[in-house]
Amino acid sequence: MARSALAVLAGFAAATVGVLVASALVVRVMFGGFGPDVIPTPGYLGVNLGYSLLFAVCGGYVAATVARRRPVAHAAGVGVIMLILGVASIVLVGTSGMGEQPAWYPYILLVLGPAGALLGGVVKGRASRA
Repeated sequence: MARSALAVLAGFAAATVGVLVASALVVRVMFGGFGPDVIPTPGYLGVNLGYSLLFAVCGGYVAATVARRRPVAHAAGVGVIMLILGVASIVLVGTSGMGEQPAWYPYILLVLGPAGALLGGVVKGRASRA
């Protein structure tokens, strides 16, 4: 049981750290840094969605790897955490409170995160069987 909890937390941490680091780098490259005058462009939003999906897959893969058994179930645990936090963010902050991001953006992330985490578990599960 402890290994399962550790696996899910490790997967979520991997996804979160990956997105945070990538966000900082992409904002630095595309906008020169953070600031009140930084308005997300369609290009930035596309890049952000891409690496968010990539790191969600990585998080699911990490959870599946650490768990050793039931890879998809552990990756799903990462996805559930992402889903809960995404819904909480939308409910508590609302889509208009997300700065200059379009209202549809958090809903896309709400789908991409859990789907990506599941995909990571599926990939690890198939790799383990091969």
